[in-house]
Amino acid sequence: MESSAIPARDHTQPASVWSLPEELQQLARDGAADVVADVIAVFQEDTASRLEVLGEAVRAGNCSSIRAEAHAIKGSSAQLGAAAMARLCLQMEQVGNTVNVSEAAGLLVQIQQQFAEVGQAMSRLNLGDA
Repeated sequence: MESSAIPARDHTQPASVWSLPEELQQLARDGAADVVADVIAVFQEDTASRLEVLGEAVRAGNCSSIRAEAHAIKGSSAQLGAAAMARLCLQMEQVGNTVNVSEAAGLLVQIQQQFAEVGQAMSRLNLGDA
């Protein structure tokens, strides 16, 4: 059963800040919208928590923590369709591979802003009646 509440991707338009991956769209269409909503909620909670840890690592100049947190956020962002955020996290992960973390504070601000935009886009998603 098709649901008009989940828009199909329009590949003619520039990529938005976030779009629900096709696999999750299909899961919602198959009657598991509540599962999709849970996945989104877990992403938001986990990422908010990880961003706090990442911020502490940036302030402390802890390269291994910067690298680990950026890597984790990058993976979940990519899996949930937040490609721009994943790219920023890749840059942060690469900064964590260096001894000079001077770029980290600026990247952290960009990642936090992107996360806020992704969260807003996610809040506008209508999965229909689960």
